[in-house]
Amino acid sequence: MTFNFGLNTGIGFGTGFSGFNAGYQTNSIDYARLNDYTNSIMTQLSTMSASPMAQYSLSSSIPTWYNNIASCFTVDPIVTGGNPFGNVAGLYSQYTPATPSTPSTPSTPAAQQTPEQKTEADKKQAAAKAKTEKVQKQANEICEKLYVAMKGAGTDNKAVDEALAQITEDNILEVMETYIRQYSDDMDGETLIESLQNEEWVGWSGRLTKITNGLKEKLAARASKMGLDAEAKSFKAKVSAENNSWWNINDEVINNHFSTLLAAMITKRDQG
Repeated sequence: MTFNFGLNTGIGFGTGFSGFNAGYQTNSIDYARLNDYTNSIMTQLSTMSASPMAQYSLSSSIPTWYNNIASCFTVDPIVTGGNPFGNVAGLYSQYTPATPSTPSTPSTPAAQQTPEQKTEADKKQAAAKAKTEKVQKQANEICEKLYVAMKGAGTDNKAVDEALAQITEDNILEVMETYIRQYSDDMDGETLIESLQNEEWVGWSGRLTKITNGLKEKLAARASKMGLDAEAKSFKAKVSAENNSWWNINDEVINNHFSTLLAAMITKRDQG
């Protein structure tokens, strides 16, 4: 299937390529790779449904889609001005994701570093890598425990509690992301919050409310550390308001609040 982005008409994928011809001209296009990328995107889109999981997948995939498509073009500016998000070059610059575990570039160029400075930089890089690997290992172990405890008939509440106790503000992003990536398909497309909602609803005991409120605080704390303080405060207020409804708590609304903040955090992280 070939997907036409309408580059010559200014009618493109969403609004991403709108105004392309206003400020840039194409020197060359790698049509083979462009066709492969667009086919892949259309395949992914065709499998998505109108669910929080699909919305999460879409929001986390868009930067990669733009980056891949933009790499197929060689462009030169021919006029100034215009909307920087309305051309391929602007999108390429905007959506090239950074690797979260990559430490910042030393202030002293590598070629000018003394042996002592290089040793110190290497130590910092190794420490950052080790920390990232440790957090991901924790996330993998926590998600596996939760999956085993909730999969199938019945719920091992003790195992769920033990796994949830290991979630901190330092690993909650990785836990929620890993659960979606590794276990969602085998749990009917559920996010971690949805799985807990389906397994932990036990009348009016308030157990589920306690669980979601605890995860709410940890996710908001991590978001604030990432510079998403306003989003974190709004998220906390919305989840708290819903949980305080008591007689008519809407699980879907709560899950949507978690999914929205999670998507914002992943986008923030991937953009560096």
